[in-house]
Amino acid sequence: MKRPGYLWAAHYASQDLEGGADNAKRYRHVDDPKVGKGYHYMLLIAATDAGVFGDPVPSLVNAALPEQGKKMLSMRAGERVNIFTETCRRDGRALAAYKEGLIGAPYIQVGSFDCDLEFEEEMHAGYVLERLPKMCATPSCIRTRKLSSASGWAKHGIIYEFASKEGFDRDYAPAVANSPLGLNGHSVVPNLTHAPNGPNSAIRIWPPVPKA
Repeated sequence: MKRPGYLWAAHYASQDLEGGADNAKRYRHVDDPKVGKGYHYMLLIAATDAGVFGDPVPSLVNAALPEQGKKMLSMRAGERVNIFTETCRRDGRALAAYKEGLIGAPYIQVGSFDCDLEFEEEMHAGYVLERLPKMCATPSCIRTRKLSSASGWAKHGIIYEFASKEGFDRDYAPAVANSPLGLNGHSVVPNLTHAPNGPNSAIRIWPPVPKA
């Protein structure tokens, strides 16, 4: 966090795959041995812009770590990395009570995926006109962030941020059901190819979530 341009970092432990046991049937997933299949933990690091992660790139940052840090990184399995830039952010109803600024929320839902080219424009409109407004209108949503890739397998990313797991469990599924990802009630979700085991929700384990 002392590096120039770095803004915040947050570490998450995955909780649930969207669709539960039916995740693999409900969503199309990439099948490429070069794309890591890990999903149990997520490390989000934010910077002023994507250029910060180009000088130096994350692999060089990791290579310069002391031995203790390298040993910790060697424990990762199925790792994959994406550098995203934030293309659209919308504030939710719970933002006013959130005291940690732009730091990733206590509970998140994350998706990373590719979209069939002919459906990308409709997907973009679906997020702007339907999904983000209706998600942000729920009581526990802090904000939403739509992401586009500068590096990594996934071309697109989405992060929904919630004040608590309880709020997520109450608000997320109804908001999704009420906001088809497309136009005129159509959904492009069948035309998306998700990262392995995605989408999934996760709880923040660092920095510790302040007690209410």
